Amino acid sequence: MKKLMVGMTVGVPFVNYRLEGEYTESDPGGAVDGNVPYFSNLTYTEYLRTEGVGINLKLGVIYKVNQMLRLGAAFHTPTSLGLTDSYSNTFAPPYADGSGVYNGETILSPDGTSDYRLRTPWRAIASGGVVLRKYGFIGVDVEWVDYGANRYNFTGNAPTNEDEIYERQLNTAIQRNFQQAMNVRIGGELALDDFRLRAGLNLNGKPAEGETGFNTAFSVGAGVRGESFFLDLGYRRSTGNGTVSPYVGAPAAQTDNTSSDIVLTLGFKF
Repeated sequence: MKKLMVGMTVGVPFVNYRLEGEYTESDPGGAVDGNVPYFSNLTYTEYLRTEGVGINLKLGVIYKVNQMLRLGAAFHTPTSLGLTDSYSNTFAPPYADGSGVYNGETILSPDGTSDYRLRTPWRAIASGGVVLRKYGFIGVDVEWVDYGANRYNFTGNAPTNEDEIYERQLNTAIQRNFQQAMNVRIGGELALDDFRLRAGLNLNGKPAEGETGFNTAFSVGAGVRGESFFLDLGYRRSTGNGTVSPYVGAPAAQTDNTSSDIVLTLGFKF
């Protein structure tokens, strides 16, 4: 029996992001025998916390071809976010002169805050799924997104000429340095009576202009389904690469990134 289902969801994402970084630069020869007179090393640290809330709309349709095969399509509108940054920095510049090494005092910046808005790109998704009767399912999602369509707004509250210039420069840089990308998600679940085993693979297209290939992630999990509750445990490992520049004009460092997440979910049915 063929069946068409249409759905719409209003999303309200919350953001709570924290970054703590420490960057060290040193002269291999030290302050006395090094290449730079009096210089030994310096340490620069940064702290950033971003909090906010946004809203978006997700539209989707699923077409049930038969008992086994499902086809779907979805469209996610841009997410409009209102964000607040809280930030501070420290700088420790030890040096040496004729009388020895001087460690000096760590210089602390004032605490700063910044309010702004961010609009993320829209997304288009095509999907397919095969249901293996009572034994489980296999699903594939292909997502298209234009990372160059991110837009910042720094002039919503008490705009200044400097804010307008920086907003224009940043949005232009995003358009030039980021590109369209395709993300692929493949996953499946095996049902063993009340128990579930699942695995998945993510292939995320690299967003930087001119880069090819994918950043990858895989996940595995297990769960149990009862009449009135469900319990799931999952593990996800992500790998990729990128660049880090500690301050404007500094050389960019290439990074290889690996992250692991463990998620435990407990739910109840009413």
